[in-house]
Amino acid sequence: MAFVMLAHARSGSESLLATLNLHEEIYAVSEPFNPNYKDWDVDNDDYRSKIIDVRSLYEQLEAVGRKFNGIKTTDEDLPRELNEVLVGDTRFKLIFLRRSNLLQAVVSQAIADRTGLWQKWDAAGRIADYYGSLGKLDVHQLSDRLAQLDDDVSHYGNLVASRRYESSVMLTYEDLYFAPRDARAGMVNRLLRFLDCSPLALDEVDRYMAPRNGQLNSQELYRLITNCDSIEARLGSDRTGWLFAPH
Repeated sequence: MAFVMLAHARSGSESLLATLNLHEEIYAVSEPFNPNYKDWDVDNDDYRSKIIDVRSLYEQLEAVGRKFNGIKTTDEDLPRELNEVLVGDTRFKLIFLRRSNLLQAVVSQAIADRTGLWQKWDAAGRIADYYGSLGKLDVHQLSDRLAQLDDDVSHYGNLVASRRYESSVMLTYEDLYFAPRDARAGMVNRLLRFLDCSPLALDEVDRYMAPRNGQLNSQELYRLITNCDSIEARLGSDRTGWLFAPH
């Protein structure tokens, strides 16, 4: 295993992983430890059901490594104690990707759960058509997820900073996806150099990373949530972000 990307839902990790996979030397898999991984494709192995402790985690990492040289996993795929094992293992390089605006992340996750649309390139027709019957989102559920996500990204961020300074890269969604085109490509190619790979061309980076190609939600689409103003008033904060912040 050359690298592990640890991220959370709606952090831009799928677009980043798809971009890395454009490189001829990278063949990485998304969320092999997700409990639903086997259901996504009949050819997928059921790795998650075999993981019960640290030993079995490494057994399944070895199994994944026979097919792939990188993985993306999320804060929800494994228990915290096993995520901590991945963060602390310096035998592979670590990419930690998070979103600064956590409120937008949890709202976007709730929207994706309801619409079934997780990636922009999977849309059949207009994006807005998926949002026509959003209705209300459960503020209590959003609040619980927001608190958990805030705790997770703080916890793992501190672990990465203290244990993996030389063998890790920490990135934010906002830095990657809202930087000017050349700056965004520069960040991606610095990440590739970190992985001992040659750079990608600008057009290749744009394929998944340009906002017009990869960004799914917007303030206009958030407005289609019936209780969006209530969500903003009750859950918005300078610490975890505002629903109607610029990004």
